[in-house]
Amino acid sequence: MEDKTCLSDDEVESELKELDGWVRKGLYLKKDFVFDNWADINKFLPFFTKTIVEENHHPDFSFKGASRTLSLEMTTHS
Repeated sequence: MEDKTCLSDDEVESELKELDGWVRKGLYLKKDFVFDNWADINKFLPFFTKTIVEENHHPDFSFKGASRTLSLEMTTHS
């Protein structure tokens, strides 16, 4: 059975140091993905949606077309 124990605040902060661009805002982890062009967005989206399904974790996200920015916000279900 998969261990779904929540990380402590210190563990979260330690792990975030290893992840480029991720920040903690309250109970959420957030990151903005900024793309240089639409071709890069088209490459990223299938990977993104596949990962959501495989991990059974459904983050909130928004997309700003003018700036080509995908903003991702997620928290735990545990």
